Amino acid sequence: MLRYVYMNLVEIVPLIRLPKDAPDTLSYFTSHEVFLGSFVIATIKKRKVVGVAVKVSPLSDVKSVIRKQDFGLKKIDDVLGGYMLPKEYIRLYSFTAAFFLTSKNLIFKTALPNYLSKPSTVVKKFLAELPAMPFLPSEKDSGEKLVRIVEGPHEERLQYFIKKIRKTFEEGPANQVLVLFPTQLEAEFFSEYAAKELSINPRLFGSWQSIRENAAVWKEAVSGKTKILIGTRNAIFIPLPGFSLIIIDSEASPYYKAWDTEPKFDARDIADKLADVFPITLILGSSLIREETRERMMHDTHIIREHVGTPKRVPLRVVFLKTDAIKDGAAKNIWSPFGDTLKERIDETLSLSKKIFLFVGRRGYSANILCRDCGYVALCKRCEAPLVIHLGKDILVSRFFLCHKCLARETPFHVCPECSSHRIQGFGIGTQKIEEDIKSIFPNKKILRIDSDTSDDPKELKIIFK
Repeated sequence: MLRYVYMNLVEIVPLIRLPKDAPDTLSYFTSHEVFLGSFVIATIKKRKVVGVAVKVSPLSDVKSVIRKQDFGLKKIDDVLGGYMLPKEYIRLYSFTAAFFLTSKNLIFKTALPNYLSKPSTVVKKFLAELPAMPFLPSEKDSGEKLVRIVEGPHEERLQYFIKKIRKTFEEGPANQVLVLFPTQLEAEFFSEYAAKELSINPRLFGSWQSIRENAAVWKEAVSGKTKILIGTRNAIFIPLPGFSLIIIDSEASPYYKAWDTEPKFDARDIADKLADVFPITLILGSSLIREETRERMMHDTHIIREHVGTPKRVPLRVVFLKTDAIKDGAAKNIWSPFGDTLKERIDETLSLSKKIFLFVGRRGYSANILCRDCGYVALCKRCEAPLVIHLGKDILVSRFFLCHKCLARETPFHVCPECSSHRIQGFGIGTQKIEEDIKSIFPNKKILRIDSDTSDDPKELKIIFK
């Protein structure tokens, strides 16, 4: 008895970085049973890679066309059974690639755990343990879209989020909630807050986690076991089967936009697209909304604007330091950022045994190096960004010049390279300058400087803030 073998033409998106001139999808053939969204193993230049099937069609439909080509199709090595990426998310990832003018393989690679990118029996087992066809909320008409803009103080916004999350679970016990924050510290803080208020243990997802930990959280989330998922921008790509609510706090933060890495994308735009496709409520919270969001509110009828709490009116006072200089410093013609007004307010606050936070927009000692005779500005030899004076930790290296853009380090010079003048000096203030000045004014007080020079580890910062 003859047995017919049906061949399929499969287009896959490989989960690796491909050359810029390479096509977004690669075509293979297989006799295995393969479906849209299946994870497969294929060979690219003798290298086995994992890919996602984004199109499956009978090979017989294009057999005559393929025969006329001067290349041959390769066979898929294996089909990793079990979990299949939902078609809605294949479309979402493809939309993201087209919208942000980047390649599909980079978006798919970013959206899925790195754990899945290496072909192995462990990955095959990992996918087999997941439901093959995860239930997703039914797609909806765009007219049902609901976006809430929530403005107010931080504490009141968090209380509002808790209320909405609680209501979401009352509407359906299988519902899942995604909460995004710009930074790890904010995500961890809300995780502890939500666990206390809701008696549910949320799961955290972010780039600070190991590959295995990232994969474990992703697996729980796509299985529907995680009720509240809290993370940073990459968490927006996780296909939650019980998706009901997305909350994005501090929506004006630039950290939702991947501007410094490849691929480029904005988590806020992807969340908006999800709210178009699924019956999901999207909540954008901020103390001050973006201009883009404000513009949208004027034209989009689906947006509801809400205010929570009472904004705290903090008195603002602008001090002209040239006329408010400390008398001792003025007599010696020494400029200091600590004028009489600020010094008096610090004295008052310390007398009440309260703490003081001084914010400085730049790290280092002086913001730039300038010659007072010819106007020469010291620039980085590598990238031409202005150099910044830093104080060295080593006794042998008291000062050095640092480029904050490319991190190039240069030996300081005391004579202008343009006019040989000795009147070259640093201008502007940094965190090290403020620390030096305040220690001389308040020598007996405990002073702590926090910037990326003292601690760039979020765990250390968390301990410091506690």
